[in-house]
Amino acid sequence: DRLDQLGWTGPRLLHGEEDACWPLIAHAARRGLDTRIGLEDTLIRPDGSPATGNADLVRLARQVSDRAATPGPRAPGLSGG
Repeated sequence: DRLDQLGWTGPRLLHGEEDACWPLIAHAARRGLDTRIGLEDTLIRPDGSPATGNADLVRLARQVSDRAATPGPRAPGLSGG
């Protein structure tokens, strides 16, 4: 919001690490911001199980992002695919 107030029009990348990773991916999708994911960000899937690799994380991030960007009621929390 602060960048909007300042009139920033440049690119924005929102991502988190560890526990913040999955909620921030969903938030980025809702805000229309770019995001990223990889083993350097988290080793854990949204359901708490270990990720099997970067491809696994990317697939799950896409699911989280798609769900967050879709209007309508959502179940609370995140779940793995």
